[in-house]
Amino acid sequence: MSHSYPRRGSNAPIAAVAAATFSVGQRVRIVRSPASYAYNGLVGVITAISGETINVIVDEPPMDSHCTVFYVEELDLEGDA
Repeated sequence: MSHSYPRRGSNAPIAAVAAATFSVGQRVRIVRSPASYAYNGLVGVITAISGETINVIVDEPPMDSHCTVFYVEELDLEGDA
């Protein structure tokens, strides 16, 4: 994955932050996803954490895809949002 990807800033969190902050099975809210605005505000369950990305199955997706990939800074724990 390129470090110049438009969804990432120059001080992007490293993979360890994702692993330390989130775990598989947790409920999260999508809060800052500039590439997928339709998902902002929705909730889902983490199904996998792979390096800097987190796979989420969204409860009520706005499109056909129930499972999407987000970065750690685009998610909050559901109770923290």
